[in-house]
Amino acid sequence: MQIEHNVLRSKMTSDQKWFRIDFLDEGGFNPSIIPHPEKENTWIAIAQRNKAKDASDIWNVELVCELEFKNDNMTCTQSPKILPIASTVSDKCSGDYDYMNRMMGPHDARLFHGPTKPYLMYVSQHKDTCLGQWLHDFRRLFDYSSTAVTNRKQPFFWPTQLERPPPFGRQEKNWFVFWDTENTMYIHNDIVPKRVFAKLNADGTVGKDLAPLAEEKDAKCMKDRLPKLRDNGLEWLHQSTNSLAITLCKRADPDCVKTDDNTFNMIIIQKKTFYFHGVYSPFILLFRRTAPFEIYGISSKPFWYNGRGVPMGHWTERPGDIGKPQNQSEMVFTTAMNWKEKGLGDHGYLDDDIIITFGMEDRRAGGIDVTAADLMQDFAFCD
Repeated sequence: MQIEHNVLRSKMTSDQKWFRIDFLDEGGFNPSIIPHPEKENTWIAIAQRNKAKDASDIWNVELVCELEFKNDNMTCTQSPKILPIASTVSDKCSGDYDYMNRMMGPHDARLFHGPTKPYLMYVSQHKDTCLGQWLHDFRRLFDYSSTAVTNRKQPFFWPTQLERPPPFGRQEKNWFVFWDTENTMYIHNDIVPKRVFAKLNADGTVGKDLAPLAEEKDAKCMKDRLPKLRDNGLEWLHQSTNSLAITLCKRADPDCVKTDDNTFNMIIIQKKTFYFHGVYSPFILLFRRTAPFEIYGISSKPFWYNGRGVPMGHWTERPGDIGKPQNQSEMVFTTAMNWKEKGLGDHGYLDDDIIITFGMEDRRAGGIDVTAADLMQDFAFCD
């Protein structure tokens, strides 16, 4: 089936293609990037360490380093470190999940900025299910700035297990947090078959599911606007990235004023297909920042990161990718997006730049920088 895309082109690279994220003497994939809060032209990256050369697969770690953009790549300025995330255990890993009792360390991490500080969300063994979501103030994990974080009563000072409105699945991942106009924090657990989200407390507990309050409007929009799936058990939709707040006018426009009517929470969702090989297609979704947080609109076409391996292309000739289906595109899993410039926190405008990061074939790390307005191409509003 032919799929039309909107091509996203990098502003930083000389050929307008995505850039590699180079972790030097370590391999990493599924990265996230945020701007360094104090250094110019410097970013901070995390990524899942590639275990392909390990003798066993039980040890999971997240790499971290400072990055600079050189020779069309984002490159660590020094060898990456390991984020000091403690291994956890669960009493819920039984049956088909018994093998998870051997696994150590975090995975599926996202690094992102909130209104006032950076956070790390990751998956690890959990008290309520075998694998669940955790949230931690990133400043407690990395030499982020010259200001020490020592107040132990600050929210998420400690690694915190996150709950959700019941029921729990055996494995919970791809959640994201978002904030309303008063900077109250919420957790968004599911987008399909129905949205599930709730107010998030500082101890990781949650309130009741608030999605039913928006369901009447959401149901029609999701039916009309969400990507269509074949009913064959080989296609899915799921949440992908952290959320950002975006005002739909340009910062440079003197008439542009941030209001509740023009500012929305923005995420990327993905359509996954698996026909002997996983392929992901990313779409932008906006929803309101005031209760009941109804969906505002969804991309009508998926994005294509310029330089991604195409069907019948040479990407299947690379070491590690030999044998992948030649009639399919390269597997590119979008993990995170953050504003490119320091000082913006989680909020920006249409003329601000965003860095989107992704993993390729569970082996490599890449990213692309675009103007936020580029993401609004062929955007389909709900109303």
